[in-house]
Amino acid sequence: MSYVQYTNSRPKKNGNGIPLKSKRGPIALTEWGKRWTQTFTESDSTRLSRARSYARSGNVTYLAVHGLQIKAEVLGSRSISYNVSIDIINPYTNTQWNDYLTLLCKKSSYLAHFLEGIMPPAIDDVFKDLNNPLFPLSLESSFFLKCNCYDWAPNCKHVLAVLYIITEMIDEKPLLIFQLRGKSIEKIINELKTLRSTKTSEHPLSSELPLEKSFWQERINIPAPYVVSDSEPIDAYKLLGDAPWKVGTKKITTVLAPLYKHLKKAVTTTITSPEQIKKLENS
Repeated sequence: MSYVQYTNSRPKKNGNGIPLKSKRGPIALTEWGKRWTQTFTESDSTRLSRARSYARSGNVTYLAVHGLQIKAEVLGSRSISYNVSIDIINPYTNTQWNDYLTLLCKKSSYLAHFLEGIMPPAIDDVFKDLNNPLFPLSLESSFFLKCNCYDWAPNCKHVLAVLYIITEMIDEKPLLIFQLRGKSIEKIINELKTLRSTKTSEHPLSSELPLEKSFWQERINIPAPYVVSDSEPIDAYKLLGDAPWKVGTKKITTVLAPLYKHLKKAVTTTITSPEQIKKLENS
């Protein structure tokens, strides 16, 4: 899968590239963006300052994430475009992915979060390998950096400007990190669905029904839900299926969709701390 943010053919001046929303202050605003920036913020302070200026001025004129590689073009101070390549050098192996998918499959909430475009808050409970965690530890251990500029350092200001753009992308779509670890979120979702289906067929008498079978059943003592992300949601009914009820001629899921959107906005603006979340879960 490829994420192409912007492309332009050799602009004559800056300001025509990828628009970075952050104009001053920190670029990373979420926990996930901050984890990404920890990978490279120990670089030379002068290069980091120039890189932030480049990113905010629109000097990154092309960027694409394809597989385990990030390709970009960055306009230099002399109106010359430099080619940047960032390769992921330690993706998870197939064996590691099989182990992680098995753990993810044990809780239906992981799949539900993924379908909503949300990074599960407890994701570290799964990806807890201290030597190769979900978010890279350092530039040297995780990436092969290349730029055709004249800077002797691999983490030049052009490379760092691209990493700042990726920071904002991860802020907005944190699930992108999975692709940079070797497997796109689309593949993860499909493989989790397959695993859940296989698990159900192997244990047909299990008292725990799969989420898509049990969600619409009448239950009591259901804990109040909470949302901890402002990511744009996608259609979670792909997992849950249509409810068996109607309001007039309309499916109840169609009627409730605007309400869910309103409630999500209200909850995300109200619940901001782990203490509030814990209090809500216990209520």
